[in-house]
Amino acid sequence: MEPWNITLSVVLDRPVPREHVFALGRRIAGERLLSVGEHETAFTITMTSTTTDPVDALAQARAALLEELAGSGYTVTGWDAAEALSYAEVERRLSNSSIPPMVSAAEFAELCGVRKQWIYDLESKRAAAAREGKPHPFPTPVVPGYWLKSAAEHFAKNRKRKPGPAPRRSDAS
Repeated sequence: MEPWNITLSVVLDRPVPREHVFALGRRIAGERLLSVGEHETAFTITMTSTTTDPVDALAQARAALLEELAGSGYTVTGWDAAEALSYAEVERRLSNSSIPPMVSAAEFAELCGVRKQWIYDLESKRAAAAREGKPHPFPTPVVPGYWLKSAAEHFAKNRKRKPGPAPRRSDAS
């Protein structure tokens, strides 16, 4: 007798304001709410089920979702996904997911043989170019201060250098 994790993703006739998303999710799933999200007119909710039959779990979740959305004045204009996962499958997916290797600004600077400030200066120039809609050869960080290691290595290997002495390297290899 195993409960299920249910995820439903719908397209609505209009966006749900961010400040209302969590409350809407709570009204749909109550204490069974695991996560809720929105992007433009997409609305996604993940909740646990109260039944051990995945088809019943999906049907109950769908009914609760449609009832609460209609009661809140939203119309579902399309369905993106409906999924019932056992806890074992959720655990398997989590254990098999991986985050790609990343580097900090200090590690990026070491790859390039420069000071960390140079990396931040280049990131500022890249961000300014992006705001103007212009390309820039410096890679975009995944999150502030961290870049994909592969992108940093590629940049370090292929970056244009000014004439003069070779950049200093901190490793003895």
